[in-house]
Amino acid sequence: MIIKFTMTMEVSVIIPACNEERYILKTIESIHGADEIIVVCNGCTDNTAKVAAKKVDVLLNYKRKGASFARNEGGRVAQGEMLIFLDADTQL
Repeated sequence: MIIKFTMTMEVSVIIPACNEERYILKTIESIHGADEIIVVCNGCTDNTAKVAAKKVDVLLNYKRKGASFARNEGGRVAQGEMLIFLDADTQL
């Protein structure tokens, strides 16, 4: 017997990013099935925000550095019931 579970929960993926322009696009493109993708640029001095802006639902841009700060800010604005936090150089 095979039992299948289905969830109808909205999912937000939050990605803190600091100077990740070389990796952020591959990370974003590896995400499938999320209802919302949020990139939080924290202290970027490169083109991370510009690269990500074309592919995400929400882009936050702060001068303040820190992955914890970025995760908290992304979680604060997320609309999903389930939050998934990814590093900017991680592919699903």
